[in-house]
Amino acid sequence: MKEPNSIIYIDNDIVRFSTTNNQGEITAIVTVDRADWKRVSTRRWYKHHNYIVTITSKAQGKKRRYILLHNYITKREPGNTDHENNNPLDNRRANLRRASVEENSRNRSKVKLWKGKPPTSQYKGVSRRSDKYRTKIYQARIFHKGKCIWLGCFETEEQAGLAYNEAALKYHKEFAKLNEI
Repeated sequence: MKEPNSIIYIDNDIVRFSTTNNQGEITAIVTVDRADWKRVSTRRWYKHHNYIVTITSKAQGKKRRYILLHNYITKREPGNTDHENNNPLDNRRANLRRASVEENSRNRSKVKLWKGKPPTSQYKGVSRRSDKYRTKIYQARIFHKGKCIWLGCFETEEQAGLAYNEAALKYHKEFAKLNEI
């Protein structure tokens, strides 16, 4: 059996512990509330696709499955918990909030690659138009309740990013992920 996760730091309010790979190398430093540590420490935790998971043992005829640490702490179903600061290693209750799948997807960061290519803009919700002869070459849009809302065309990337920010505050409210301009 693998050794339990090692405590790196502990104080009155929080515990930081490490996860390791099969070679014993530290893969993540995870933060939880001290009040949750007793329950969390009973399981072995791993980093898996940027999230912290534990693996259930095989039951009769069933496959092993992953349990995400934030769902384990909040005792919620998958997809119903959001990391307010977008850091999946910060699993303090103050950073975890109830969210629908749609709300959780609203505060995602800008994608690094789209269909194998880098995006045409550094800002979320903004892309460069392919028609290079137009003066307004940046377009902005936002998704809300499964629909794409067109925000318009703009002369600069920053103007389009600001239009996205305004719409994100209007439609996504506290789950809005704003562009830093």
